Amino acid sequence: SDCDEINSVKIALMANLSHYGSDNLAEDNKQVNDLLTAKLERYKSQERVLNALKHDEKASTSYEHSQEIESLKHTLSEYLKEKESFEEKITILKDDLQKEELRNIDRELALEKEVKE
Repeated sequence: SDCDEINSVKIALMANLSHYGSDNLAEDNKQVNDLLTAKLERYKSQERVLNALKHDEKASTSYEHSQEIESLKHTLSEYLKEKESFEEKITILKDDLQKEELRNIDRELALEKEVKE
């Protein structure tokens, strides 16, 4: 019957929405941010150590140390760009999810109206 079909559509819709829920996206975003923040902190710590060594008379004359610092700065910059890219993608996914949720609500309302007629 039409009511059974509507209930099936509602169940599928709710399962779909819960599968792609904002909580999942927020959790993914949090995990990515936590990972990148941890990497960022590790590289900042390494940079501080290398900068401290650079000020040491022996280490400041070492070309190798300055190259390593530059390499770490470059790596840090790349991670920051990657983090920004992830954040942009998550924002796009959240917007897409919200649009899909609105379309699904519109479909559900149309089905309910159709059943009433």
